[in-house]
Amino acid sequence: LWHKGSVSIGGSIQNPKLEYWHIQSLLILHFLHLNKLNFLLSFLSILLDVVITSFKSTIFLVAGNSRLQRCAYAKRQALYYFIKWIFIKNENTGRLPSGIKD
Repeated sequence: LWHKGSVSIGGSIQNPKLEYWHIQSLLILHFLHLNKLNFLLSFLSILLDVVITSFKSTIFLVAGNSRLQRCAYAKRQALYYFIKWIFIKNENTGRLPSGIKD
């Protein structure tokens, strides 16, 4: 299956919705299908990406790049969802957290 540029959710460049779904799904997929060491490496890589994006969004706060701030928020929410999911494996409703917008 091939998706061209995530058109249904508004494109792929700094899209908060896409960032949220990408990180959440990737973490769950890796948790379920990778061995513990590879999962840990993947988790640390994603965690580093979330930290860097959050750091960049604070730096660009002065420049007014609100889209980057929304992406950083979406990534943090996806990480939060995954950590919560590890302990309470609830069914995914397909809904975005309330603060994630385009």
